[in-house]
Amino acid sequence: MKNIIIVLIILSFTFLISCNNDNENKENSAKTPEQSIQDWTDPKVENILISMNKEDYDSFSKDLSDNMKNQLNKELFNEQLLPIFDLIGEYIKDTKKLLTTEALEKDNMKLIYSADYSNESKEVIITMVFNKNSKDVEGLFISSEKIQKMK
Repeated sequence: MKNIIIVLIILSFTFLISCNNDNENKENSAKTPEQSIQDWTDPKVENILISMNKEDYDSFSKDLSDNMKNQLNKELFNEQLLPIFDLIGEYIKDTKKLLTTEALEKDNMKLIYSADYSNESKEVIITMVFNKNSKDVEGLFISSEKIQKMK
């Protein structure tokens, strides 16, 4: 009798685990392509935006491609990128919203986000280009009304 109860308990646990795995698989298969992309791009975008707030080039550059690191080295980061944030202020954590994605050539894709900044009353547009294979950042563009006026 004890053996039957133990077998029933084991079968019950197996059934519950199997049902849970099925639900997780259904959730993953129900994701849109944008949601699947966001699973790995959003943390990288958030890291880059927060790293710029902290003026931390090492953290900022960890997800950049080698080509991007060569084009935007620490000196250029300090001289050209950081002064923009004197104008628009700091990124407000977790305010980025994905607006659109676009496939580009050479396995790249462009993601356009809007984000809130402390000194900018209107939205700031963050455009990032990612390589789908390496998942590295290949391009970064920041635009806002204030940035457009400074040109």
